[in-house]
Amino acid sequence: MFEVHDRLDEAEIDRGLAAVTRDGLASQAMMSFTSGAFLVAFALQLGASNAVVGLLAAISPLAQLIQVPAIWLVERVRNRKAVTIVSVAVARMFLPFIAAIPFLFDGDEAIQVLLGAFFVRWSLGAIEGMATAYVAASR
Repeated sequence: MFEVHDRLDEAEIDRGLAAVTRDGLASQAMMSFTSGAFLVAFALQLGASNAVVGLLAAISPLAQLIQVPAIWLVERVRNRKAVTIVSVAVARMFLPFIAAIPFLFDGDEAIQVLLGAFFVRWSLGAIEGMATAYVAASR
């Protein structure tokens, strides 16, 4: 499934481009619901302060620093597609968990778990971004 090929035929390229397009559409929809006004409203409903809302807004750019060690990971594993798929899958598994936070945790604990879950989710997204860039560059 994660085999590396030197060349792709036209059908494989078309199938890959269609999959990337569908993934991009799903990713954009997911971004809309997990950031911006939706995220702020969710955090405020959990009882977040203005400082926590600011920290939530800062997590995504801060998590991009994970791209530096992600370079090492991609080079070490030597299977960019596997790194991309695993990081995307695990990152997206955090979304149902994040949605369940109000049912699993109360008060400050819910806020702390929200911050931690978003940091892990965005860090995995940074790894995925690095691995995807490697895949695109190797074409």
